[in-house]
Amino acid sequence: MEGIGQSHTPWHQHDWDAIISGQGTADRYFARPGLIRKDRLATLAPVQYHPETCVLRTYNELCTALQKLHVSKRNCDARAKAPAQVCFVLKKAHSSNASGIRFLTASDVDAIVQATNAGAKSGGTSNISCAVGWAALAATATAAVAAAVHARNTDMAVRRGILGTFVGVVMIIAASMQSKPRAVVTNSCHNAVVNVVTEIRDDLAEAGKPGDQAKATVWLLQRYVNPWLHNDRKFHMRALLLCVGDLRAYVHEDVRLLLATEPFDSGSEDGGRLFVHVTNMGANRGHSDYQESGQNLSLRALGNELAVRIFMQTLECLGATLSAIRAAGRRHFFTTANCWELFGVDLLVEHGTGRVLLLEANPSPSLAMYGGSGPAMRAQLLATPSPL
Repeated sequence: MEGIGQSHTPWHQHDWDAIISGQGTADRYFARPGLIRKDRLATLAPVQYHPETCVLRTYNELCTALQKLHVSKRNCDARAKAPAQVCFVLKKAHSSNASGIRFLTASDVDAIVQATNAGAKSGGTSNISCAVGWAALAATATAAVAAAVHARNTDMAVRRGILGTFVGVVMIIAASMQSKPRAVVTNSCHNAVVNVVTEIRDDLAEAGKPGDQAKATVWLLQRYVNPWLHNDRKFHMRALLLCVGDLRAYVHEDVRLLLATEPFDSGSEDGGRLFVHVTNMGANRGHSDYQESGQNLSLRALGNELAVRIFMQTLECLGATLSAIRAAGRRHFFTTANCWELFGVDLLVEHGTGRVLLLEANPSPSLAMYGGSGPAMRAQLLATPSPL
């Protein structure tokens, strides 16, 4: 949800009746909510490749989700030495560039749970959806990806002529077929816990009215991933994912590292220090110390050996995720042989484990980090106007 039609033709400009019947081509798919909607992705992605997530609409559901994710007071007590440690992210399912995002510390969570226990009324059921496992499918998908990577080495010469610098991971998938944005600013100190609770109540208040569930804003409560650091700063990776036909998938070799402006240690225990935790290029440009030359880097800035390992894990992560979404049915990803689409996917590397986790996938991705925008830049990256 970050583009403005720059990277593909708007949906309504296609004759979908003709395209679905096999006439003509389209530079986007008819429907792919399982990939691009954060709430759908949270329930479909294999658990080992996506942060633990709960989908919610109301404040009461938030409290239930916090307890489901085992961060009630009894668990936070074990973190008494770091009560301000950021442990969760609260964000809107339909948002971009960190609009409305909140980072919750253990103290924030403790206060929310305590306030709820003190004033909650019994009755009602929470309609929250927590991410569930696709372990068996993920294992199969990973094996398929590994085979595809091996196959890539034998036929790359054929593929290179069309896809240029794209590294192919051929997905052979057998499947049955906005509220006002919050300004990104740096707080000099952590907001009082009581204010955080009040503000979160206000954010989710619109969903609390009877009969409003269907149109309420959808939120995600997501476990905060302890990030791998580069130059003492948090970063996320932006990769270009090309999906072609029904269904092959490729990842561009040039994966970008997008770094936060402020050092991680300066705010790892302060959810209000957004320039420590937010790594989006567009958001960080608002900081007076932002320097693109040092905050928009190639994956190889991590060193060749580590870069190769992370890239291969990225292929496995995206391969398993696409397999899971496709297996869920066409209402989650409606693919046809005469369509293709370029997505921008955001991933994190987890400190300690080195796991690569998929955060989200964006249609019509910004290509600014590659030095351009629009169809011309897209064609340059693809080395062809159409990969079909």
